[in-house]
Amino acid sequence: PPPADAGLELVVLPHGADLDLVGAARCLLLSRPGARLLHPSRLAANAWSLVRRAPWFQPLLFAQVPWPEIVMVHLVGVTQAPHSPELVARLPRLEAEVVVYAHGPVKLPVAARVVPVKACSLTAHFVNGIRRTGGPLAIEDAALLTMAVTERTWCGLAHRVTPLDLDALQFLRTFPVPAKQVANLVCLGLREGQRGLLNDLLSQAIDVSVGHWPIVLATARTIGNVQDLLPVMETLWSRLDPHILVAAVSFGTRTRVFARSRLPEVALAPCFRAWQAREEDRWVSFQVPLGEPDEVRAALVAALEAGLRPDTTAREIMAVSPRCIRADETVANAHDMMLRFNLMSLVVTRGEDYVGLITRRDLDRAVQMDLWDSPIEPYVPSTTPTVTPDTPVRVLRRLMLRHNATRLPVVEGGKALGLITARELLRALRDPLPLPREFLPLVETRDLPRPSEIEGLLRRLVPLRVLHLLKKIGAKAEAMGRQAFLVGGFVRDLLLETPCLDMDIVLIGDALPFVEALQADLAAEPCHFERFRTARLAVDGLKIDFTSARIEHYSQPAALPQVELSGLSNDLFRRDFTINALALDILPGRFLRLLDFFGGYRDLREHKIRILHAFSFLEDPTRLFRALRFACRFRFTLEADTQRAFDLALQRGVVGHLSLKRIGAEIAHGLEEGAPHRVLQRLFETGLIRALHPDLRAFTLLPARFRLLPGMVRRFAPLGEPIDLGAIHWIGLLAPLAPGEADRILVDLHFAAGRRRIVVETLRLMPILPGKLARLAPGDDAGLHAALSGLPLETLIALIAFSLDKGGARRVLDFLGRLRGIRCELTGKDLIALGIPPGAHMRTILADLLTRRIRGEITSRKDEETYVRQIAHLHLPPAGGGGAPA
Repeated sequence: PPPADAGLELVVLPHGADLDLVGAARCLLLSRPGARLLHPSRLAANAWSLVRRAPWFQPLLFAQVPWPEIVMVHLVGVTQAPHSPELVARLPRLEAEVVVYAHGPVKLPVAARVVPVKACSLTAHFVNGIRRTGGPLAIEDAALLTMAVTERTWCGLAHRVTPLDLDALQFLRTFPVPAKQVANLVCLGLREGQRGLLNDLLSQAIDVSVGHWPIVLATARTIGNVQDLLPVMETLWSRLDPHILVAAVSFGTRTRVFARSRLPEVALAPCFRAWQAREEDRWVSFQVPLGEPDEVRAALVAALEAGLRPDTTAREIMAVSPRCIRADETVANAHDMMLRFNLMSLVVTRGEDYVGLITRRDLDRAVQMDLWDSPIEPYVPSTTPTVTPDTPVRVLRRLMLRHNATRLPVVEGGKALGLITARELLRALRDPLPLPREFLPLVETRDLPRPSEIEGLLRRLVPLRVLHLLKKIGAKAEAMGRQAFLVGGFVRDLLLETPCLDMDIVLIGDALPFVEALQADLAAEPCHFERFRTARLAVDGLKIDFTSARIEHYSQPAALPQVELSGLSNDLFRRDFTINALALDILPGRFLRLLDFFGGYRDLREHKIRILHAFSFLEDPTRLFRALRFACRFRFTLEADTQRAFDLALQRGVVGHLSLKRIGAEIAHGLEEGAPHRVLQRLFETGLIRALHPDLRAFTLLPARFRLLPGMVRRFAPLGEPIDLGAIHWIGLLAPLAPGEADRILVDLHFAAGRRRIVVETLRLMPILPGKLARLAPGDDAGLHAALSGLPLETLIALIAFSLDKGGARRVLDFLGRLRGIRCELTGKDLIALGIPPGAHMRTILADLLTRRIRGEITSRKDEETYVRQIAHLHLPPAGGGGAPA
């Protein structure tokens, strides 16, 4: 034992230490009273159950170790870094002596004194030392050591047992340890050949990094004497405690490979699909037709590099094209820019080169000191770390914690490419553990559909060519180094299991160059909109809108937004409601992965309409109309905060900032819904309809009448004439107004002249025709025909829906069924051929013919000709001195 003031000694066990190693550590603690045991990360099950309640088992946690006081480190079975990574990484910074107790070679980054162990059991090595020195040994310790040596040597029957092991067993049998106790706790474990293979794998294990994932790759060769490899792999997994393990055992010209991952986001089976890998008992296993370990190692690494999706990097989560400001700009200009665009930081540049990042906090301090006219460059911190686009999110997290930063600029080649905030980073980080059950209601978690489930919805709801087209677009985006996402109503309706073919695709960065490259591959017809950097392609009868991910700023309510390029989260945040802020990744490696930054999927399931921020309705009052439209379409309700913001926007009269054209367009969209009566009812209930005209107040019968229109249109479909249902809707909506006022509104709404004429003429007839029809005698078909002939179908349907009583409606239906198709067979040309000179009298003759046709007095063309000859002289004008023609 060392002197009392010699310092602290530390005993270290490898990860997954078995009972033999624990027994050896106990021997060290007995022989060196000043030593303390470092808490192992994991022990074998029987070892843990045996020592967990032992009074001597009081290990130090890694964070509790007084490292400056350590004078000696005893490594029991720790021969390489993977056995205890944290401790081995700490060793070069210690001034302590390192002693290793091991059977084989040692591979450590520090100089160490190796104590070779000749016995099969490490515990037996130390027990013989206690036996020679005559040190005291309690019954409980003797029981532990007996079990340790018995387990390692298979009760002294193992092939590698040495006389030293037998001497230790003989010594321990002198203690009154019940044999039943030993039998109950000893786990004989691996056979001799399996143990040798395990040692070979442990000695050949190396760390590799593929796609920034930490992988332990172990290879070994055997002569084929080990039949059952799975127990060896389980023990290897326990001893190394890796995140990802790939172990290969070669025999002859073939190699058996076992792979396993504890990271749910890392799927190993697809990487080895070429070798028919199969999953079994949490392992992925397969055979490789190679025999040399070096060849096997190279083939496995190549397969992992080809099939393993890299860890999430800064490029995938950054907001591209961050707002920049020149270094010579003043504090006043920078402060004004932050307020105008609602930013918390600005990237400072000199020319195109990155200088630094200035935050709102920095500018606030400058403003407090009245430095308005000073250039911002002296106040730009030089300690803000920068990252490259390929930096993994795990590194980003460490950088933010280390530098107490909430945003990191992404810089490459001296130019700022993007910006990462703590919000984007938190979204990218995965939960290492499931959430506690009692906190689930607090976070309201809801599992998102898997990509396979979404693909099933696509195959079931839309034509198969849509799926193939999305795959082509995603592959093209990946080939060009771009990110592409399917967003908006298509995603929403897909999750609601409603067919939709209106596709919107958002690209990170400028969308126009991508669309130009894509249109040649798809032989599509493009249409560009330069202001918002958007484009549309027509492909196979489908129209796809491509937009650049952007952020919008509103200078005042109802104003058109100012637009700049941004990342996906900002692009989705600018949308109206959470249910429209869902996105599907279409890149091949993560095809149809659902992205839900704002809880839109939860709102879909709970049938809620929710805005993304409290000022949504104030920024764009047209969202008031859209909120009602979506609520009526899906039978959703406004979420409580959304309803409060809706009412506040109405109280502030923000709809008055909208032009009549924009109001009319939103109302028209509502009238095009499948149930326009519900939309109309909500417009009247909320008072939004008065934004169109103040005289449009409660009209209780109108929604019910609108409900009848689709059925009426279907009833008249057999007539084979197109019916403008939208015009009928506007007739009913504007019915309370005078025709002249309605005409003014329709002009402001830029209605087409033909549609406007139908609406206004119908409004003019609505107060007149009911009385006119009521005054007709029963059976007066001629009068009915005279009253209704020439009116378009839209007018007749509107009269039935909004103006006539049941009797009047029956007269109109009777006209449509019997009288509307009655026509004279003779025309003006026919009358001239019969000797009647042209003139106004021809109209009177034709009207008389039509009346007799309606009454049934004339039924054929011959009858018409005969009748015309009989009455022609009655309708001719008097001739100058002559009589009627012969």
